[in-house]
Amino acid sequence: MSKILLNLILVIALCVPCSAGPFRGDDLNLTDEQKAQLQEIWIEAGDEIRPLVEELKNLMTEMEELILSVEQIDTGEGSEAALLIEEIIGVRTQIIEIKAAAKLKAANVLTLEQREIVVEKKKERRERREKRRERFEEYPKGVDVLPQVSPE
Repeated sequence: MSKILLNLILVIALCVPCSAGPFRGDDLNLTDEQKAQLQEIWIEAGDEIRPLVEELKNLMTEMEELILSVEQIDTGEGSEAALLIEEIIGVRTQIIEIKAAAKLKAANVLTLEQREIVVEKKKERRERREKRRERFEEYPKGVDVLPQVSPE
């Protein structure tokens, strides 16, 4: 049961429409032509992803309905839950493939120097994310890490 819920959380968390991410920014010194090409790539990818996101939402709704419909959920091979998980993973894989292809197309629009900047920006973001994770892990489990606000 917890495996299904973890898969649900993973799918929801990853179900974010494609964005230009590090391919944007003034530090790349993009030409107008590059900006137009990148915009076209991301719009095309977004147009492909949007219906898949809708399909994913529908599948997630089906999964929620299944979770609420029975006392014990059968997760065995060929079960409704297993088939839904396969469908969810299939749609998610399609989204990942579209995003990856768009990133490669976008990289081909950039010069080698611009690609180096993109890679560096991604590395910096990854490092910031890792530092946040490390800070979070420093707190003992069960301790409230949010600041307390006194009622006024």
